[in-house]
Amino acid sequence: MDLVEEGDIDNNNIQELSIFDSPKIPLISIYDFVGRIIKQAQCSQECLIMAVIHIDRLSQKYGRIILKSQNVHRMYVISVLISAKFYDDRFFQNVYYANVAGISHEEFNTLERKYLFLLDFKLLIDPAIFFSYRDRILTHYIETE
Repeated sequence: MDLVEEGDIDNNNIQELSIFDSPKIPLISIYDFVGRIIKQAQCSQECLIMAVIHIDRLSQKYGRIILKSQNVHRMYVISVLISAKFYDDRFFQNVYYANVAGISHEEFNTLERKYLFLLDFKLLIDPAIFFSYRDRILTHYIETE
């Protein structure tokens, strides 16, 4: 069972996060969606890892798994965008990421703003934490290959 399935079972309806819920569950799997982001967003690999760390920080803030089928796509693409803006020298405008995510530009901007407030604008990641996540992700990838 993955985290999203656990979140679905937990029925984690946290009011502050309901803004990220999609009206219907996207047909594209999260794995294919991440592949789409990697291909189209052209952000650094570090941003992809930082996005996971930011989502994990929100889970820690609420003391439970926050991802579920209705929000995982939106939360990840917003987290990638924020990481790219914070870390990368070059990134696309929000309208581009909104198109990749399949949501309106206006809604995307609203989600970005909400996400930053939920993180209390704390985007710095300690290098030791970053490398710990990176190593766990790489180990998981190697083990599943």
